[in-house]
Amino acid sequence: MDNLFKIPATLTKYQGMSHRSARMVFDTQENLTDDQIAKIASLHEKFVWLVVLHEEAKKDSLVEAISQLPPLVKEDGEKSKGTVLRACFYRLWEQKGKDGDFELFYKISMDKLINMVKEQLN
Repeated sequence: MDNLFKIPATLTKYQGMSHRSARMVFDTQENLTDDQIAKIASLHEKFVWLVVLHEEAKKDSLVEAISQLPPLVKEDGEKSKGTVLRACFYRLWEQKGKDGDFELFYKISMDKLINMVKEQLN
């Protein structure tokens, strides 16, 4: 798993958001390596899975937690429909000039789509 790495960090800010989502800020330890910094920078504005393991947990808990995550890419190489839809909304946000926060744009767009489908229900 070359795309899996760990970095010690402290959760320094938590904010509950609408639709039961959250905004979190993690501060890393000092003296990150150049490789760690490059990996973090390469993930900027990309969708990732965040696995949080408290320092007192056993190492096996991390392996078990990761194995329970749903795949971003299906075994046949096809992205999930949710991942594709989110990427489309991101591209639309970019084309509209990146006005405001993407997460807010995404939530508003999803609400519009949900309401459109609800209107078609009997």
